[in-house]
Amino acid sequence: MNNADIKAYVNRNWAVMDDLNRCYWAGEYRRHGASSTIKAAQILWLHMKSIRPDWPSPEERDLDLQHHIALKQLLDKVDNKLHSVK
Repeated sequence: MNNADIKAYVNRNWAVMDDLNRCYWAGEYRRHGASSTIKAAQILWLHMKSIRPDWPSPEERDLDLQHHIALKQLLDKVDNKLHSVK
């Protein structure tokens, strides 16, 4: 890897990369259902444990739980708004 490679990576069109990533995973989900995303999550989890056996720390687990609770609250708000419109 050289400086030109690093600059090309840093300067790539990240919005396009995000779109391509979303399209890829949408296609995977259409073809294979939730099992494809569950499998990917399991592989990422195993990789993370291989490079950081102590992962996740108690603090990281707590932060993750807080994010899940906040997401659930937002989903509940949307659900309540949808049901109140009917």
